[in-house]
Amino acid sequence: SFDDARVVSGSEDGSLHVWDLVEAKTIQRCAAHRGALTALACSPHNAEVLTGAYDGTIKLWAPTSGPAMPKTIG
Repeated sequence: SFDDARVVSGSEDGSLHVWDLVEAKTIQRCAAHRGALTALACSPHNAEVLTGAYDGTIKLWAPTSGPAMPKTIG
């Protein structure tokens, strides 16, 4: 869970999705990786999301601050 109103999920196509639980729809989709997402974690204060994928990269996201622009950290 990202917070009480949103959830973050990853896909086999490498995309990251932020879902609005009230509206039951995707509110943000990002082309996160070139391979399937294999790991996803939210920071304790829900400000950032960390993703990992089969493409061998780890990325840090801040999806609450507008269009998600990742920082590749591995």
